[in-house]
Amino acid sequence: MNQTGVTLLIAGACLFGVGLFALLYRRDALGAVLAVVLGFDAVACALVGFAGLAAHQGEAAQLQSFAILVEVIGALFAAAGVSMAALLRRRTGGRDLLELARVGLQPVSGPELGDDPDDPIQEEPIAEGPEAAAAAADPANEEG
Repeated sequence: MNQTGVTLLIAGACLFGVGLFALLYRRDALGAVLAVVLGFDAVACALVGFAGLAAHQGEAAQLQSFAILVEVIGALFAAAGVSMAALLRRRTGGRDLLELARVGLQPVSGPELGDDPDDPIQEEPIAEGPEAAAAAADPANEEG
């Protein structure tokens, strides 16, 4: 039995336990996202540990490539989760997740999207009706 594979399996189990504890303990959205990412890392660590215990090199290569796939998915989840957590913090004023579950998602008073002239994201008015649909479909009818 490969000692490195067993060590990686134990490390993966410890990482998963820390991630689960952090997910249950943290009350803000960013902490919860990072705890789930830690769970992804634990799964990848366990997959590499199982690859160390594999009998054939082909099986080990498959497990390691699957671990890379899990890490890529975890990185995508982290990027999307951090951006959603930042948006949630911006719209709710930094409330924790338990308070949001009790009172519902109600934004705090403050400037709305498009009110701040320094805000890089500006709303554009949406034209309605069949004339607007025809103007949007006609590329020759561009203003500028």
